[in-house]
Amino acid sequence: MASPQPVDTPQSIGSPTSTGSNESPIEREFRQYLYSAEQIKSDAPLAAALTDLINDRFASNKTPNPDKWDDRALRFSDVNQIHEMLGHTGVFSVVYDNDTVVACAGAIPWKGGMPGLRGPHDEGWEVKTVATKQGYSKQGLATRCIAGLEAYLKQLQPTHDNRQEGKILKTWIQAADCLNGAYWRRRGYREVALVEQPVGIWGSKTGFKLLVAVKELEI
Repeated sequence: MASPQPVDTPQSIGSPTSTGSNESPIEREFRQYLYSAEQIKSDAPLAAALTDLINDRFASNKTPNPDKWDDRALRFSDVNQIHEMLGHTGVFSVVYDNDTVVACAGAIPWKGGMPGLRGPHDEGWEVKTVATKQGYSKQGLATRCIAGLEAYLKQLQPTHDNRQEGKILKTWIQAADCLNGAYWRRRGYREVALVEQPVGIWGSKTGFKLLVAVKELEI
């Protein structure tokens, strides 16, 4: 895999994540970078690694409930779907253990979620495809990825806006409530809607409730 290149606008936050002296040896191997959509599109091995990681995690979340979920369903049928999701402005926060991608989280401009859901003042970014490689759970890597995204997205606000008291950045998620709802609520996301989804969506065998939630970050 080619050496990761940090996003360099509006300013680089892609230098390796520093670790404290009290952390374990394996933690000191972790490096974190932020990639633009263009950088991912130009790095085929990275795009493939992200696709595989996200698909593996998408399936493993469903394996414990075979009566409700088909764990053969893929999040991305091929690597091109990652590029389609990111468009021109999406970004990915990626954590490596040496040269192996072990955690990731993406963000794209919020498009309003399900038809009819978006309100007149809804804006912000949607956090998507948060995944941690099996064997690396419970080490805070997904949280680190999300924090990296949040820091970067705050920087995107114009400088004069950053000085406005009370300026807010909204980050959104859409997730199967029964699988990941508790995870997002613990991280400060407030429920906006629960939308019934039919059989077949995301490999569902029985249908499920889609959680739409928002978190407001002060800039």
